[in-house]
Amino acid sequence: MLGRSGPHRVLSEIRQRRSGPGSGAVRAIAWLAAAFVVCRVAYAAAGIRFDMSPLSGFWQFLDPVLLRHDLLRSCFYLHSQPPFFNLFVGAMLQAFPGFESQALQFVYLLGSFLLCTSVLLLQMRLGVSRSVAFVVALLFTVSPSCVLYENLLFYTLPTALMLALSAVLLHEVIRRASTWSIACFLGCVFTLAMMRSVFHVLYVIVVVGGLAAVCRRGRKRIIILSLLPVLLLVGLSAKNLILFGGFESSSWMGMNLWGTTGRNLSADVRDRLVADGRLSEVSLVPRFSPLRSYPAEYTDIEGFESVAALRDVTTSTGRNNFNHLAYVGISHQYLKDGLYVASHHPRALCVGVSRAWFQYFKSSSEDASLGANWCKLAAVGTLYDRLFYGKLPCDLSSVRGLPIYERGRRHHVFAFLLLALPLLVLYALRLSRFHAGRGLDGGQRALIMYLCFNIVYVAVVGNLFEMGENNRFRFVTDPMHLVLLGLFVHRVVAPRVSALRACLRSP
Repeated sequence: MLGRSGPHRVLSEIRQRRSGPGSGAVRAIAWLAAAFVVCRVAYAAAGIRFDMSPLSGFWQFLDPVLLRHDLLRSCFYLHSQPPFFNLFVGAMLQAFPGFESQALQFVYLLGSFLLCTSVLLLQMRLGVSRSVAFVVALLFTVSPSCVLYENLLFYTLPTALMLALSAVLLHEVIRRASTWSIACFLGCVFTLAMMRSVFHVLYVIVVVGGLAAVCRRGRKRIIILSLLPVLLLVGLSAKNLILFGGFESSSWMGMNLWGTTGRNLSADVRDRLVADGRLSEVSLVPRFSPLRSYPAEYTDIEGFESVAALRDVTTSTGRNNFNHLAYVGISHQYLKDGLYVASHHPRALCVGVSRAWFQYFKSSSEDASLGANWCKLAAVGTLYDRLFYGKLPCDLSSVRGLPIYERGRRHHVFAFLLLALPLLVLYALRLSRFHAGRGLDGGQRALIMYLCFNIVYVAVVGNLFEMGENNRFRFVTDPMHLVLLGLFVHRVVAPRVSALRACLRSP
């Protein structure tokens, strides 16, 4: 008996390790990986292919010729947006000539799987049961939105991935406060800010300050390690100030703001304001128009004649080059006009913001940028939207003040999104409070607050400064919404279902 106690103890320890929480997470990830592969094979059989067309058609890309042959200089003079995404695409084009599509598809597939895994891990970090976490992550994995953005060469999926990974790493920082976890977290946040202008340097400072306030053990290292990314982001805006006259990471803010302000004025009112000298002639031109549409005083400018990224009116693919130097002044003028409209005609701003919020609560798969792939998944997307988003027809013909370009269009309201998303955030904020979040430690409450902060930040900033693709903006925080959904199901729905089952079983 004594001689056999040693082997028995070793076997018992092995069984405990196999049945521990870590092994459960590994099994859940393995099952999710299997579902991911089966789902992608099925979607590929349905005709879904990786879409490279944005490279030649989307405004956010530099000329593909410049990405291949003048990458660093062109990205240095990129004023329309932060440079990281164009740097990434250009590096892939140069590293895999002739196989760019396959290489980019592999990277996007890997990123999509990591995003789905992050949804699973974040729920488990918050104490959600493995079964609930897996089902919620599976719903996201098989969703048309996830598949469509995973097969689109654009920054939507990378942005969602960086946000989700930053949340996973934030919890790791609070738990361990190791140097590598702090550096990786700051790397994700820095990448976000260098890829999307909505994540301004002030956003980074607020996030770092909040983390330093919560994580006392690693506060000094957090502050020291954050100095480099913050200085680099300030340097990017300072470079744009020196070269282009604006301390910003994107020169398009004026054109974006015009979409929620002056765009909603009637033509008669706009003409009268221009005639009175209150608005410029730029306001008579739809934003993001070709240069020839604007007054000559804004387009006949000199400087940087040797820089193709700033001087080419059109790209090699025939689309307008919205990184042309003239668009800096044009956008600044839109900004001045937009601020005037917002202050003197607040109704136009209210209409624009209302329309932006209405668009925000639509399915993220209903976006024109998704192109041919969306057409192939129209039936599946409609079914998914009706089942999980509550898609219902909505008649807006009687709404007063509806812009002329919206009249006659078919509209839908997504009832489940409209009701559930705000309620989930409110529930999570309440749960993050100490007396309400029973069973949650400080790190878990901080993680919930970080999820809610990003959801609210992207929604408020995106809907204030842009109108047209707000549901696509929301996709980057959809994984966070699903994590909160899993938390709600685990803590509210599951206990009541169990209690109901117990009542039905009892005699």
